[in-house]
Amino acid sequence: MKSKSKNNMNFTVGILLFVLGVAATLMLFLPGLVNADTDAVYTGSQVVFGTQITDFGVLGTVQIEPNVMGIIAYILPAVAGLMALLIKNKMVAAISAVMFIAAAVMLFLIPTSAVTTVTLLGSTNAYDTTWSMSGGLIASAVISIFAAVVSLYKVSI
Repeated sequence: MKSKSKNNMNFTVGILLFVLGVAATLMLFLPGLVNADTDAVYTGSQVVFGTQITDFGVLGTVQIEPNVMGIIAYILPAVAGLMALLIKNKMVAAISAVMFIAAAVMLFLIPTSAVTTVTLLGSTNAYDTTWSMSGGLIASAVISIFAAVVSLYKVSI
């Protein structure tokens, strides 16, 4: 039978993981990517859900396409934290750690997977844009890595 202090520690670590997961997900609303060519800054939500950058009326548009991997990358930490909080099992804590690590890897890959398209007179083409990571995206990835370490600690207790 587990001691009461061990149960309290397990619960406290679960709450910490939940808070870290939600914090990593909320970074979605902070600057995520910077266009290296124009220095334009886009939030994580604009990058992963897509946004229209420029509208030329009937001539065409420039937009960032929705990014499914980015959506998963931002949602995964909150799901991992919720699992770690609600299910008190060492296997779930290990799965949670893997989910946090997967989220961090996918977050670091968002600049390479963001697609910008140009539609000109009805013809749509991908536009090669150089993206660099901004504060919100970096913070989300770092929080996910820290949460993975804490989750591995939860496995050991």
